[in-house]
Amino acid sequence: MDPRQPAGQILSALQAGIPHSIQAHARQAAVDALNTLAAEMDDRLARLPARPPDRVFLLVAGLHRWPEARGPNPYTPSPAGEQWARLVQQGPQVGIHTLVWCDRLSTLGAVAGGGAMHDTLAQFGHRVALQMTADESVNYLGGPYAARLGSERAYYRNEQWPADVLDKFKPYAWLSPAEVNSLVAVLR
Repeated sequence: MDPRQPAGQILSALQAGIPHSIQAHARQAAVDALNTLAAEMDDRLARLPARPPDRVFLLVAGLHRWPEARGPNPYTPSPAGEQWARLVQQGPQVGIHTLVWCDRLSTLGAVAGGGAMHDTLAQFGHRVALQMTADESVNYLGGPYAARLGSERAYYRNEQWPADVLDKFKPYAWLSPAEVNSLVAVLR
């Protein structure tokens, strides 16, 4: 993650301020970290029904900026893409959860593999959508709602809600490092 970008600045401020372990990886090193996390998931799966010791959150801040995870074509995942899709699908039952920011639904397909895209997408019970094409909105939210959004609005969708229930909101800019430090001080 680039420390000059807003997400990198926020992560750096969090690393310095909270008592939890946070690991940030550049694109190439992220593939190795993903393999390590997949091995941890396999170990936890083998120990079921024992409760996992702690929860792990995998944050992919820009799946579209991680070409190492894309397959050679839109239908065939890379080894890293396969590992990522397994983590998304099997990780929650052993305390490994994934948060993903992605530019397009087709990017998700390029990483997970076209045939597995809908299975992978189904694992995300909480979704936020900015303006997108009608086709992507139908696949992502269940209707063309996000195609009608303005540039400064977003929808939140919880998969446990009825199909046509969405929460419309105004997304805000990234927090500055000083704002993150203030927030961390309150959380301590």
